[in-house]
Amino acid sequence: MEAKGNKTKQEGAPKPTKERVIAFLKSKGFKNAVLTVLYPLISLAVVLLVWLIAAKSLDKPLVLPEPKEALRELFIILGEKQIYEYGAMTVGRSFLSFILSAAFAFLFSIIGVLFKPFHKVMSPIVTVLRAAPTLPVIFLAVIWFDYAEVPVVIGFLIAFPLLYSSYYTALTGVDKNLVDMAKSFNVSKKNVILYVYLPSIRKPCLESMKSVISLTLKVVVAAEITALTKKSLGLLFRMENLTYNISALLALTVFTVIISFILEGIFSFIIIWATGKVR
Repeated sequence: MEAKGNKTKQEGAPKPTKERVIAFLKSKGFKNAVLTVLYPLISLAVVLLVWLIAAKSLDKPLVLPEPKEALRELFIILGEKQIYEYGAMTVGRSFLSFILSAAFAFLFSIIGVLFKPFHKVMSPIVTVLRAAPTLPVIFLAVIWFDYAEVPVVIGFLIAFPLLYSSYYTALTGVDKNLVDMAKSFNVSKKNVILYVYLPSIRKPCLESMKSVISLTLKVVVAAEITALTKKSLGLLFRMENLTYNISALLALTVFTVIISFILEGIFSFIIIWATGKVR
């Protein structure tokens, strides 16, 4: 009996750290995480190859330098403290506009689901915001707002309609049979939200946020360029453009793309974790 009890304890004991690490490396979640990083790297390699071929064919370094020249300039930029300070300010503005957009979009989408006339009023507004050309809107924002506020406003105007549409679609796409079943069993509204609505909308909402975060960064940089926002990547772009430093412009573009990949990568891992793919 004692031997049998010891065997049971051994079977129930937690696996050694090495075995758990090996199990995690073999898990589907880890493979998905690796592929999430690998595919962007492959895309980057393809872009660099096409860029090299185009530069060699054109043979005009002042117009289109080779990737190695831009990468050399990038390493020079990365050695300067200014790029990190300005990059952090740009990312901060992007996050601020993104968080505001996500919060208001989620709130308004819930109101739209509960109160249909509200959604009917919001739909034309969302359509107009999505259809409006970005550059003229930036010009108007430069007139109406302070240079530091313009990127946040533009980021909000671009991200909000996209997130509102995604959230509203996710909320209205929840299985009504599950909701009706929960009501028939007198499940509390709190539990219906926690165990029916949230699991259903979690992945589509996060997926939409992942695609919108990089777009927000892009339009924030564009707004910074136009508004000459102090301490921003947009200002660095504008300064290099005035001196016609193509290598530096390409280097700054690569730096911005890297930030975008990092932001999307963070959301990819959040999606994997939130949907329970990593155990």
